[in-house]
Amino acid sequence: MPTTTSAAALLLAAAAAGVATASTCSAPGCIPEESEEVGLLQAKAQPAAGAGSARSLLSRREGKAMVCIFTTGGAEQLSCGDCPDNTSSKCGIGRRMDNRTLQMAMAVKEGVEEYGGVDVTLHDIRFEGGCPSETQVATNCDAIILGSPVWTAMPATDMVAFSGKWSRKGNKFICKIGAAFTTGQAMYAGTENTMRILHSRLETLQMIIVGGSDWQTNPGAAAVTGHGAYKTDKGDSSSFSNAESLLEHSPDPVEEGAFTGVDEMFLSQGRGLGFRVAAVVKVAFEGNLTKTKEGACQLYPGLKTAPAGEEGH
Repeated sequence: MPTTTSAAALLLAAAAAGVATASTCSAPGCIPEESEEVGLLQAKAQPAAGAGSARSLLSRREGKAMVCIFTTGGAEQLSCGDCPDNTSSKCGIGRRMDNRTLQMAMAVKEGVEEYGGVDVTLHDIRFEGGCPSETQVATNCDAIILGSPVWTAMPATDMVAFSGKWSRKGNKFICKIGAAFTTGQAMYAGTENTMRILHSRLETLQMIIVGGSDWQTNPGAAAVTGHGAYKTDKGDSSSFSNAESLLEHSPDPVEEGAFTGVDEMFLSQGRGLGFRVAAVVKVAFEGNLTKTKEGACQLYPGLKTAPAGEEGH
């Protein structure tokens, strides 16, 4: 059965996962009518170079591999914090405030940290600081884990747009480690396909794909969020009938307005994915495999991509 917690307990879980808020409610992207609640309940991922972040893409620790997790609740356009219409609940770019995929991202991060020996950073591309440049990603990330909700059996539009900014030219991502996770409403409605599409994007960049920690979760990690016993709340303030009063309570369990989060079975699979990625990237980094310019991973010199006699045409 799904795990049930209070809103305050969810906030504590976010804090324990080391996820920092990205911007204040006066910044672009906040929803005026529920700005305080959204700011507290979102547990937004840390910005690329935000003040107060324990570690960002711009301050990687020398001698350690960096695992970069990019997640989204979904948006019809890539936002990265931009909110063209502050009067709209979707910001004018179709941005969803659903945080179930972020719960999985936090679990993946916990798995990386549990393995240890590598750095990890978590970014929600819906918010300011969540979209570092291609150069930052290629230079600092040794492993890239992409997470997205299922949108009609495919990844959300903003995750496709964000990862689509990375170019295969110059082999900047060759032999880096890649992985994926997702959340979906139902058991048979696109979770595996969404992960496979994210894999395809990373494979096109010549990255090495790591799957889940067990044969039953071989593509990565996926959470069912709306089917039968696994139906969950979205994680934004609209999920609570008394969100304002919950925020005034202490972290003690609150029965009224209880929040139903992603089931622990799925969260454990997220942690398992992070654990496995950490194990693989640590060895790859120490073997000089993920340093694309001077690293051990190079293109095969005898590779032919055109029929004999047509090279150069």
